[in-house]
Amino acid sequence: MISHIPILNGLLNTAGMVVMYYAMLRGMKGLPHPLTAFWWIAIGMNLLGFVFFCLGEPAHGLSATFATLLPLIYLPLGILLLVWYRGYLGNVGMWMILRILIVNLIPVLFYVTGLLEFRWGLIAMEIITISADLLYAWALRRVLVYQ
Repeated sequence: MISHIPILNGLLNTAGMVVMYYAMLRGMKGLPHPLTAFWWIAIGMNLLGFVFFCLGEPAHGLSATFATLLPLIYLPLGILLLVWYRGYLGNVGMWMILRILIVNLIPVLFYVTGLLEFRWGLIAMEIITISADLLYAWALRRVLVYQ
């Protein structure tokens, strides 16, 4: 999808993240440490990254910059969730940390080791990163959907 319709892929990815983070922002409002500023920064960075991506080739540098800066908000947010909360919300913090590390470091590792030159290496990398995304989404779902 990313190679054939990248704008739609970016829109779906950004919309999903923004909706989940806004729901987290609203749901944590009454808690002792709502992390409101962190959630707004995460939402804003996702939206700005998508806007710069949509502007095309001239703005790809800015889009890449926002993608590179996202761990600077996700890591502290995940650590604070993990430290301050237990249960499902603590799991979200753990998966937020793991997801951002996996999604950023696995492609670099596969590139440096030359595994991306092989089709199976690309497939393995995609399976690992998509699995991390799905586990993170599941952790968020458990917090956001009343059971």
